[in-house]
Amino acid sequence: MNHQDQLLPCEACGGTFAFTAQEAAFYAEKGFSPPKRCAGARRAKKQGLLERYSSCPFGPDGKGQGPRGSSRPPRASGWGSPRPEVQGTGVMHEGVVASLNADRGFGFIEGHDGRSYFFDAREVAGDGFSDLRCGSPVRFEEAHSPRGPRARSVEPA
Repeated sequence: MNHQDQLLPCEACGGTFAFTAQEAAFYAEKGFSPPKRCAGARRAKKQGLLERYSSCPFGPDGKGQGPRGSSRPPRASGWGSPRPEVQGTGVMHEGVVASLNADRGFGFIEGHDGRSYFFDAREVAGDGFSDLRCGSPVRFEEAHSPRGPRARSVEPA
């Protein structure tokens, strides 16, 4: 029997996958029907992941391009989830830089109201992050996040 390469649809992720002539010959010899899932979906089923996710977490090519284009299976919530948008309140505060991690690009501000505010280097106006030191006075906009108070639009005072 002469077998040909085919592109088959994956019932788990909706993508297509290659089913080679060599694989078709092997399946025919063993009496198996052609696969209904791509290699990634078959691997996910063996690992018990398909029951947790609505689509193949490994993607149609089996190499880890899941539903969101990530290289890992999607997480339901918690660590690794996309961060929600932080909304500013428009209220300006003053404080001093309490701690700074220049290598990782974040720090904490001790506000004059006694609260501690997290800030990211992207929130510092201009090239101001490199100018900040512990104890530097700053002005910032108060913002709220699920993890607690944040500082936006940080400016050296």
